[in-house]
Amino acid sequence: MRKTTKLLFGLLVTAALQSSGPAAGQSFLANNGVLYEATSDEGGATVVVDGLFRFYRDIYPPLPDSLRLAFEAAESPFDDVAFVLATHRHGDHMHPEAIASFLCAAPEAVALVPEEIRDEVEAAAGCGAAADRLVTGTEAVERGGVTVRAVPVPHVNPDRFASIQNRAYVIESASGRIVHLGDSDLSEELAAESIDVLTTPFWNIGEDRFMRLWERAGRPYLIAVHVSPGDHERLRSRYRELGLDVWVPELPLETGRDRD
Repeated sequence: MRKTTKLLFGLLVTAALQSSGPAAGQSFLANNGVLYEATSDEGGATVVVDGLFRFYRDIYPPLPDSLRLAFEAAESPFDDVAFVLATHRHGDHMHPEAIASFLCAAPEAVALVPEEIRDEVEAAAGCGAAADRLVTGTEAVERGGVTVRAVPVPHVNPDRFASIQNRAYVIESASGRIVHLGDSDLSEELAAESIDVLTTPFWNIGEDRFMRLWERAGRPYLIAVHVSPGDHERLRSRYRELGLDVWVPELPLETGRDRD
């Protein structure tokens, strides 16, 4: 029997209801954005991927203004975020001013971004120290026993988006190995090692190549993102018909739930 784990997000770190499922510790933000609470004996770290963006198009709604502004100001419930990661430059995944604002407000946080947006983030930052905490390469960065690294993966429709520096992120800790895709398929490289949680654009799930690599990676728990408003229930039904256990989050701050 499935159950949904509710979370008082304002006390995200200290009062989270614990779940034994692999999605415990993940909270949906908006579009492709997810917050991960990675644990370790060294304290762990909170990691956000593709959560710092502003209004772009109606089909890609950002966080409500109150939450978005709190995030950009590094205020509760985002005051413990250690890493902010952007998969690529499209406006439904990142906004340079939003990332810059957060870095200035959170002097210990680190941002991993593609090289092509570094200059924009630096130019938007009102504090000089932000540039020192922008990582654009593929080297691993560690905080609190949590390691984060970028893996270049082509954007979907490469003929149209060949110039886009798209990347997936690998988050490793005692919580397991999480892979968060940008607008991309799962690559052979990423699937070469076991994955515990895989966050992917919804359109990949059910496709032959993706499912083959998903099997190779150990059938990780799936989180479907990049879903247009009003399309969530259709996708849930489709995945059930395929016999797949997929979390299709819909609401800002919605949390992961147990498997059966």
